[in-house]
Amino acid sequence: MPSLVILAAGMGSRYGGTKQFSAFGPHNHLIIEYTLYDAIKAGFEKVICVIRKEIEPEFNESIFNKWKDKVDLRMVFQEIDSLPRQYQVIEGRTKPWGTAHAVWMAEDEIHEPFAIANADDFYGREAIQKTCDQLKTMSADTNSGFIMGYELGNTLSPNGSVSRGLCKTNEAGYLTEIEELKSIEKKNEQIIAQTNGIERKLKSKALISMNLMGFTPPVFNAVRKEFDRFYKNLTPESTAEFYLANVLTRLLDEGVNVSVIPTNSQWFGVTYSEDKDWVNRQLAELHESGVYPDEL
Repeated sequence: MPSLVILAAGMGSRYGGTKQFSAFGPHNHLIIEYTLYDAIKAGFEKVICVIRKEIEPEFNESIFNKWKDKVDLRMVFQEIDSLPRQYQVIEGRTKPWGTAHAVWMAEDEIHEPFAIANADDFYGREAIQKTCDQLKTMSADTNSGFIMGYELGNTLSPNGSVSRGLCKTNEAGYLTEIEELKSIEKKNEQIIAQTNGIERKLKSKALISMNLMGFTPPVFNAVRKEFDRFYKNLTPESTAEFYLANVLTRLLDEGVNVSVIPTNSQWFGVTYSEDKDWVNRQLAELHESGVYPDEL
């Protein structure tokens, strides 16, 4: 059965706190709990959470102790010094290494097709189910992957601009490029991205990545190769991060097929502290309509 890796080591700099432990909705659940609930319903039997060692006590109290009897729940740690011995932490660096490094920390726990999700993103039942179903069709020995493609219009914050990875595909629906776009927001019913002071209009139905994606264990070969390239290009003052997009580019360069699977699910999350009221309203509607019970 497929497993799920949840990335829960982030700092939440724009939000202004540790988003992983902020309660939302009418019954004060963490967003990661909705992902866990949907994942179990979809058929995931093992979940690996990537956290920082310093938040382990709070993680145990808020999540692990509540969910460990409902699913095979495991923890691995992402630290700035969690590197193979041939690499050294650059003196003065405090910034984490990024999402691809976080996934790398779970390699020893994974022997089957697996999905990746962010702890502070609400992905929706349909998208989680589609992800699990797709993983069940994949062989652990074959190097392949996919991205759940969200419609851009379903992923915007009402309280500020966001960054998104725009998925470009060929006629067969396979990824050809991920274009990283920043400063995306809605203006006068138009979705606009700002790049170097130049405005660019985007389509609401353009498919983008929200880091809900699936791979097979051979992907870690690409992770190691790409991290080596990334590390060798770092300068002493660099704060660059090793993103999943870096690994996806490596896979494409190696000729690996990565499909983009459309989903109609509504994403929401807490990019900014002002997003909390919006997220609370969204979750209240889902509880009222019976999608979720009072207690997850």
